[in-house]
Amino acid sequence: MSNIISRYISPSNNFIGMIQNTLANNISLRNKIRQLFKHLPFLVLESDVRNILYANWIVPIQNIAHLVPNNCSLLQHNGYTILTILTYQHGHFGPSALGKARHFFPSPLQSNWRLYLEEVNHKPVTKPTVLFLNNTFNNPLYAVGTRLFSDVMNSHYGKPFQHIVTSSGNKERWISGVNDNGSSPNWAIGGIKSHSQNLPKPFSTFFNSYETALDKLCYQDTAVRLVENLQTLSSADIDLPINIASAIPIDVTHYKPGAFLTSIGATELPFCFVIPSVKFKALSETII
Repeated sequence: MSNIISRYISPSNNFIGMIQNTLANNISLRNKIRQLFKHLPFLVLESDVRNILYANWIVPIQNIAHLVPNNCSLLQHNGYTILTILTYQHGHFGPSALGKARHFFPSPLQSNWRLYLEEVNHKPVTKPTVLFLNNTFNNPLYAVGTRLFSDVMNSHYGKPFQHIVTSSGNKERWISGVNDNGSSPNWAIGGIKSHSQNLPKPFSTFFNSYETALDKLCYQDTAVRLVENLQTLSSADIDLPINIASAIPIDVTHYKPGAFLTSIGATELPFCFVIPSVKFKALSETII
């Protein structure tokens, strides 16, 4: 596909896929769930996330302007902005209140696509904020479930979805991506662990050091997304206490952009690094 689309299309062309499509695209059902849950306390979600691969590109704003709500402004410099795809393995993604019982919940793969915001609703952001473009899961229950119970996640089911780390001698190799015939955007990245903390030249227009770049790209407190049928924004607060000192540089050895990444100009090798682990919490979500 050449664009991020909102409509959910299952990669499974069978009866189960038809059920997924019906539920995930049911705006009326989503509206009813939203009305019900606005009277209840938010159910905090938690996950022991690991192997977080950050892939970052500098892209022309004119190529992605159609994806940005009119009342939001992107981080930018000389007509360019930053796109990040972070892909990771969840660790028992479920309600925090369950305590140890959360370990009965699955540990899906997830890929989150985002842009960095400077203004929301025409006001400067007061804390680090991103605009969600896409979320892809390798588990249809999470893909459809987040569609029904969240406004901030434009989730898709990606199949096949790879996110693999292998070790051979002193080399650590990474393979990550989706090659899907449903609604998820596609990509493929391969790389090896490195010790070089060099900031790629294109990123030096945004950051004065490798550490400054990681600080900006990792520390995010809020995510927003346009709720299309309401024509307003949804905002989610998250807790992601990343230790950037643990970051592992990655030398990219292989990159194949899908149609969407190609269309926005994200065709060069990405600037990549890995965060080994972090405790993630989704704290709240509201219409703003």
